[in-house]
This record gives sequence, C-alpha cells and structure tokens, in this order.
Amino acid sequence: MSEMKNALDEVSDAMDRFLFLLDAQIRNLEQSGVSPDDLRAKMVSFVAIRDSGKMYLDWADYYSKKIFGDSEGTENEADLLQEEDLA
Repeated sequence: MSEMKNALDEVSDAMDRFLFLLDAQIRNLEQSGVSPDDLRAKMVSFVAIRDSGKMYLDWADYYSKKIFGDSEGTENEADLLQEEDLA
C-alpha cells in the first residue's frame, strides 16, 4: 500500500471518528430534551459535515490516482478512470 493511500486512510479514519463523536453528542442532546429546532440545526450540520467530508475524501482519492499517479486503486477504479477519459 502506498504512502498516499495510507495517509488518505488515516484521514478517512479520523473523519469516521469525528462523525461518531458528533453523532453521540446529538443522541445525548436528543435525550436531554433540547428544543426540536436546535436539534434539527445540529442534525443538518452533521449531515453537511458528513457529506462534505465524503466528497473531499472521494476527490482526494480520485486526484491521488488520476493526477499524482498513485496506482494502488482497484481494477474497477482504473476502468472508471479510463471511461472518464473517453467522455
């Protein structure tokens, strides 16, 4: 496994841990009787953080393979990248 893949995996693991902690905090707030509006705002923020983190990681993975030449991807990913070149 390449160093770039290892580094990206570390970022992904850190993001998973961060999301786990945010989710736990939201669950605690749910049980504490926080206002529905406040809870909804926190849940919307959680979803935004989760989705933007996934997008960041997907793009980082794509660029590390496509632009920087990290060839540790699977055959399916390589096929996908070749198909994108044809588009």
